[in-house]
Order: sequence, then structure tokens, then C-alpha cells
Amino acid sequence: MKNSLFIGLLLFICIKSIAQIDPHFSQLYSNPSWLNPALAGVFDAKGNAHVIYRSQWESIVTPFKTIGANANLTLKKNLSIGFNFFNQTAGSGGYVYNTGHLTLAYNGIKFGSFGDKHIVFGMSVGIIDKYFDVSKFEVGEQWNPLTGFNPNAGISDNVTNIISKPVFDVSAGLYLYNSNEVDRTNYFIGISAAHINSPSDNFFEGNKTTVLPIRYTVNAGMKMELHESLFFHPRFIYQQQGTATEIIPGTYLQFMTNDNTSFTTGVNYRINDAIVPFVGIKLNNADIGISYDINNSSLGKLVANTSAIEISAKFIFGSFDNETYLCPRF
Repeated sequence: MKNSLFIGLLLFICIKSIAQIDPHFSQLYSNPSWLNPALAGVFDAKGNAHVIYRSQWESIVTPFKTIGANANLTLKKNLSIGFNFFNQTAGSGGYVYNTGHLTLAYNGIKFGSFGDKHIVFGMSVGIIDKYFDVSKFEVGEQWNPLTGFNPNAGISDNVTNIISKPVFDVSAGLYLYNSNEVDRTNYFIGISAAHINSPSDNFFEGNKTTVLPIRYTVNAGMKMELHESLFFHPRFIYQQQGTATEIIPGTYLQFMTNDNTSFTTGVNYRINDAIVPFVGIKLNNADIGISYDINNSSLGKLVANTSAIEISAKFIFGSFDNETYLCPRF
């Protein structure tokens, strides 16, 4: 009963506020084209792939679990293509959120004395599919006082509005960054908007059609060389969707042990929600990262085990020949 009430409270809050309803990660750059479609064209290799796993709300019977995958490939010098996928499942009611998007990014706009300032444009198109698995519902009318719970008993409530109804989705973004390897400080800033085609949200259907709110994102930061083997990475992310806002300042230190190996540690702070420490290691063409959300919100004080753990991996394939293409974010 306690877990059911908790899940119901979460759903009530989401419905009443029309707040942020998209899944998200604390390691936002581990699924780059979901953060900003233009990031499908911002990397210093011929291709890369990211995978990430998140588990949160361990206090409920079946916690929220999110899996993300992202891959990007350079088709030509100034054109890249990417794909990202999400699967989020939660609760004994069988909540499922699936997305799949194809992204195209153009990075041929360059300026500055050495052509080291870049503007990248990206657009993603894909499908969003949200639903509850009705077969996993457990309600009071399935309880028989003589025989106990009967999972085969029918449910009289009309739940057709929460059965799978995929919708078409479009996102777009811009990204500006400095790639001059001589500079001791390289900056980046991006802006994006998700759900710009106003896809319908079948969870809120009624007398009128309800659409997914546009998710606006601004992210910025820099890579500062403190020493030939030590780099400082301050960064900032702002997101708004509906009535919800998310503000995340953060900072990282990256220690280069050699050209192929580095160690990174840092922390993000999701304001009024969680402190997120992070550690990562780079070995040749692979990066492994782990973070843990330490929830400090008012909800976290009321309910135990509301924190989250994330594990990510990034793989790089190939490199550009005879060209310096420094990406200031790691």
C-alpha cells in the first residue's frame, strides 16, 4: 500500500503541474544528441557510441530503470548522422517510455582567423511511445477475501487511454564552440528545443488534445588547461519543460596520465534536488563513468532511497587524418 500511494503521488504531481516528463540522466553528455541534436556533429573522431544505465527510486517495489544508447558517424567532413534510443520502465504498473530518433548534423560553418570557431546545426526526427502495461496492474477488485489476490480477474476501469500510441517527434539545436588547440581555454555553448512539432501526449487525453511541452535546453562550459596534464571543466545546464525547470552547475578535473589515459572527477548540483558526484576513467578509445545522485530535496527527506546511480561507457572509432578537430567537452 505504501509503494502504491507513493507511485500515485508521483503521477498526481506530474499530471497537475504538466512538468518535466521526459526521462533524463545526470550524466547528460553521455547521450549527447538527446541533450542537443547538434552534438551529433561535435566530436573528434570518425564515429562514437555511448551507452548508459540509470536506476532510481529504490524505495518502490520496481524502481525506475532507464537505458540509453547513442551512436554518431561522420558521413563527410561537414556532415554527421546519429541515432539515439531510450527505454525507461518503472513501477509494478508496468510504465514504459520508449524513444528512437535519427539525427542529422551539419558542422560546415567555421569562422575566426584559423577557422577554429564552429557553428553546428542538428535536427532529430523519431518516435515516442509511452504506455502502461495493463496486464501488470494490481487493483482492489482483483482481491478475493476467500482466495486472496487473483491476477486473472478483469479490471472494470477504462484504461484505453494509457495503451501504446506512438507519436512522431522532432527536435533541433545549435552549437557553438572553439577548437583552437593553442588556446588554453576552449568554450562551448548550445541551445536546443525538443518536441517542436507538439506531439500529442496520450497520458493526458480527455475532452481536448494535450501535447508534450517543448523542452528547452541551454548548455555551456569550457575546457581550461591548468597544466599540460591537468584540465578544469566548469559547465552549466538549464532545462525547462512546461512548468518545470532544471538548473545544473558543475565542475570537473581531468588528469592526463599519458596521451591515451586520463582520470576525471567532479560534481554536479541539480539545484533543489540532488548533489551528483562523478568519477570516470579513459583508457585508449573507451571512457567509463559512474555517478550517484544524493537527493537533498523535500521529497527525498520524506521517502527513503530516492537517490540514483548511473553507469556510462563511451567508445571512439577512428580519427581524422591530417586535421586538428578539438572538441572542448569530454
